[in-house]
Amino acid sequence: MPSTVNGIGTSYCGKDNVHVAPGTCESCHRYVNLESFDTTLYLVFAFIPVIPLAKKRIINQCPVCTRHYPIPLKTWQENKAKELQQAAKNFREDPDNEEYALEAIKTVAACQDEAEFISR
Repeated sequence: MPSTVNGIGTSYCGKDNVHVAPGTCESCHRYVNLESFDTTLYLVFAFIPVIPLAKKRIINQCPVCTRHYPIPLKTWQENKAKELQQAAKNFREDPDNEEYALEAIKTVAACQDEAEFISR
């Protein structure tokens, strides 16, 4: 997780592709609206973002304790595309199969991208 000391360190800057879902924080165990979003990790000096270090996907950030799970954005996008493509393929091959329908719903919920699933 990013941190700063006397204004020097790392920090996230910007939020794109925000997804909010109610859930229980795995760290503080409170029922809150967990946030997932794309952001950029920056090197900061005097609390000013100076150098971009990496693009990240933040998963399930708790608004109370701020715990979250960062993964590289490129990895997130590649895995999401593979999972959605496979779920869409299985569902289109046999739309009456309950297992494929359930798998498709779970995949769309986990990937947080209904539009991408529909376009496949």
